[in-house]
Amino acid sequence: MLKLQYYYYVLTIASVLILALIVLLNNAKKLTNQIYFLFSSVMLLWLSSQFAADIANDINASLQFIRVTVFSSIYIGVFFIFLIDSLITDSKPNKRLWWLMLIMALIISPFAFISSTVESVKIQQWGVEAQYGATYNIFLVYSVFIVIAALYLAFKRSTQKTARAKAQIRLIFLGIFLTA
Repeated sequence: MLKLQYYYYVLTIASVLILALIVLLNNAKKLTNQIYFLFSSVMLLWLSSQFAADIANDINASLQFIRVTVFSSIYIGVFFIFLIDSLITDSKPNKRLWWLMLIMALIISPFAFISSTVESVKIQQWGVEAQYGATYNIFLVYSVFIVIAALYLAFKRSTQKTARAKAQIRLIFLGIFLTA
C-alpha cells in the first residue's frame, strides 16, 4: 500500500509534466520555453528516481535510483542556469557560460555512480535514506556554485532587463524558496 507521501510524488510529477507541456506548446520555437521544458524534464527524472527509490522493495535498486537522483540534480543545475540566462539575454545565450556548465556537468556526472558518493541506503518507515560518502562533497560544492552563478545572473546582469524578465526571475526564486 502506498503511503500518503507517495501521492505527493505523483501529484508533483503530474503537475511538473503538465506545466512543462503547457509552456512548451505555448510557443515551442522560443528558446526560453525549450529550456524550461528541458529543465522540467530533468526535474521529472529527479522526482521519478527518488520516488522509485522510495517504493523499490530491493535495497540495491533503491541505491541505484538514489544515484540517478544525484546524477539528475547535476543537470537540474545546468538547465536552471540556462533558463536564467535565456530569460536575461532574450534568447541570445551566453555560449561560453553554456559550454562551461555542460563541461562541468559532464566531468562530475560519473561521480554520481561511484560507491564513495552514495555508499548505501537504509529503508526507513518514510522511505529511503541515503548514506553519502566523501565524494558527495563534489556535488555540494557544485550546488553552491550553481546558486551563486544563478544569483549573479539573476540580479547582477538583470539590471538592464525588462520588468517582465525581472518578474519572471523573481517568480523562479520564489518557487525555489517555497519548495526548499
